Formats: sequence, C-alpha cells, structure tokens
Amino acid sequence: MWRRGYATTLWQRVEAVEVDVDVIRHVLVVRDRTPCGTTVEQRFAVEWTVVQDRATALHAVRLAGQDPAAAC
Repeated sequence: MWRRGYATTLWQRVEAVEVDVDVIRHVLVVRDRTPCGTTVEQRFAVEWTVVQDRATALHAVRLAGQDPAAAC
C-alpha cells in the first residue's frame, strides 16, 4: 500500500538539511504526474526523530504545491 502512494512520483530531492542531535529536518521537493498527464511540484517540511541510529518518528507538512489527484 505504501508504494501505491508513490506510483506517480517522477523524482524527488532533499534540500536544506539541518541536524540537531536527534532531529533531522529538511525540505523534500517532489514532482508528480497528475491523472490528466500534466505534472505538479510539491514541497514538504520533513522532520525525522532519530534514537540510537533508528528513525522513531516522521512528520511532514506540505509547504507548497497541489495534490496531484486534485490538479486536473
């Protein structure tokens, strides 16, 4: 099921990485294909919480862009 959510993702890149002891923050930029064949770009603020080299929490908030399914 998780993979299905990324079936239309064309590419992604990570920007503006910040590390603060057990928290990693970055901006995720994603380009997706829409159901009508165009593309949209979205930006997300992502925060990972890491304990003993393992991710224990992930939080992401859309900063910009439109949901690909709603773009047509």
